[in-house]
Amino acid sequence: MDRERIELTARGKLEIVLSRLGYVTPEIPANDKSPSWDGCIRLYNNKESTSKAELAKLIPIQLKGHYQTPPYTDLISYNAEVSDLKNYLQNNGVIFFVVCIDENDNYRIYYDTLTKLKLRRTIKGKRSSKRS
Repeated sequence: MDRERIELTARGKLEIVLSRLGYVTPEIPANDKSPSWDGCIRLYNNKESTSKAELAKLIPIQLKGHYQTPPYTDLISYNAEVSDLKNYLQNNGVIFFVVCIDENDNYRIYYDTLTKLKLRRTIKGKRSSKRS
């Protein structure tokens, strides 16, 4: 499966799952070329309304699609560039999604909320591992 198809499929799967939550509206442009981010999710105070008055927060996201055959594991790791991590830190964090898909339309969504504290620790760890 080619890279573009993987990304489009991953985006579609994530949008469906997030939309079902009720409190969340995903804004993930197709073929996004923005540095570091792939869009955001709008978080609302009220499950029944997406009015401006109910908007609680815009949360930036990064989405990575990955082709993988089952079985899927409970935990994964995914490399990120230090420059992206620094951008996330400057923007107060990000939710990082990895959507693993296979040729039979099976998928699993992994995510991590990269808070400022996690980002600082990760960036520090990447710097010290390069010096070793």
